[in-house]
Amino acid sequence: MNSKEKESFLDEACGKYGLNRDQFRELVFLEDDETVWVSNRDCLMHELRGFRLDSVGMFFARKKPKLELAVNAVQMFAAEAAKQIKLGRGKALEFIAGAAVAVKESDGVYVVKYGGDALDSGRVQGGLLKRTSKNSLI
Repeated sequence: MNSKEKESFLDEACGKYGLNRDQFRELVFLEDDETVWVSNRDCLMHELRGFRLDSVGMFFARKKPKLELAVNAVQMFAAEAAKQIKLGRGKALEFIAGAAVAVKESDGVYVVKYGGDALDSGRVQGGLLKRTSKNSLI
């Protein structure tokens, strides 16, 4: 991504998830039609022709059908997100298992935490919190 594309992407991601954009200042974002990857600028200073994208970066988000952060991106970058829901042990286990969990927060997208750890992102709709992605379930 060039700097203008990076800024636009970060506007959307940070706005949606309440992320602190300062933590992304030194990182480089790479994208294809459907996904976004993040890497350290130093990794891109070398000849990378023939390397797979996952060898030089970390999967960060899906762009389609709508922006959705990967679980590892939530866990690495969203621990201090402004939009977060903290769950107790029982509800956290239900959430991880893919069940809808009753919460008091208003509708929207949140980083879901248990203890001091970010678990994943979730969407609240009508008082129920659901994981935003089902493809990461065990």
